[in-house]
Amino acid sequence: LLLFFLFEELLNCSCHVRKFHQNMSDIITLKNEVNHWKSVAESFKNNFATLKEEYNDFQAESRELEAELEAQLDQTEKKNSDLMRHNQQLKMECNGLRTKLECLQNENRKQVTMLEEELNRLRVERDELHRYVRELEQVNDHLERAHRSAIERNALLESELDEKDALRAHIQRLKEETRDLKQELDVKGRIEQTAYVKNSRMSESHISNGDVKRVSLRKPLERSTSTGEVNRCSATTSRLTAFTILTDLWRRAGVRERNQRSDCYTIYRCLSWLLSFLQLKLAI
Repeated sequence: LLLFFLFEELLNCSCHVRKFHQNMSDIITLKNEVNHWKSVAESFKNNFATLKEEYNDFQAESRELEAELEAQLDQTEKKNSDLMRHNQQLKMECNGLRTKLECLQNENRKQVTMLEEELNRLRVERDELHRYVRELEQVNDHLERAHRSAIERNALLESELDEKDALRAHIQRLKEETRDLKQELDVKGRIEQTAYVKNSRMSESHISNGDVKRVSLRKPLERSTSTGEVNRCSATTSRLTAFTILTDLWRRAGVRERNQRSDCYTIYRCLSWLLSFLQLKLAI
C-alpha cells in the first residue's frame, strides 16, 4: 500500500512537475505575449499620440476651415440674397419686356398688315404707272412723229412763206403799178375831158365847119376810146392776176391754219395726258 501510495505520490509529483513545466512554458509564453502586447501597446500609444497630435492639428485646421466656411457661407448667403433680389428685378424687367414685346409684336403685326396693304396699293399704282408709261411712250412716239411731220411741215411752210413773201412783194409791185396806172388813167381822163370841152367849144364857134370838125373830133375820140379800152383791159388783167394770187394765198393760209389747228389739238391732248400723269405722281 505504501508503495502504491508512493507510486501514486510519485505519479502525482510527476504530474505536478509536468504541470509545472507546462505552467512554466505557459508563463514564458505569457511573458512573450505580454512583451508582445506591451510593444503593441507602446506602438498603439505612440500611434495614439501621433493621432492625437494629428487630431489636434486637424481640429485646429477644421476650426479654421469652419470659420472660413462660415465666412464663405455668409458671403454666399449675402450673395444669394443679392442674386435673389437681382433675380426678382430681372423677373420684373422680364415681365415688363415681355409686355413690351407683346405690344411691339402687335404693333409689328399692324405695321406688317399696313405695309402689305401699302405694298398691294403700290403694286396697283406700279401697274398703273407702267400702263401710263406705255401710254406716254406711245404718246412720245406720236409726238416724235408729229414733231418730224411738224418739222417737215415747217420746212414746207417756210418755203411757202418765202413764196408768200415773194407774192406779197409781187402784189405790192402790182398795187403800185395799179396805182400808177390809175393815176395815169385819171390824168388821161382829165386830159381827154379837157380836150373834149375844148372841142365842144370849138364846134359851137365853128358851126359852119361842123362836118370837118366832127370828123376831126371823132378820130381823137376813137383813139382815146381805143386807148382807154386797152388800159381797161390791162387793168382788168392785172386785177384778175392779183385776185388769183390772193385766192391762192388765202387757200394756202387756210390749209396752214387747219394744219396748225390739228397740231395744236394733238399738242393739247399730249399736254393734258402729261398733266394728269404729273398730278398722279404728286398725289403719290
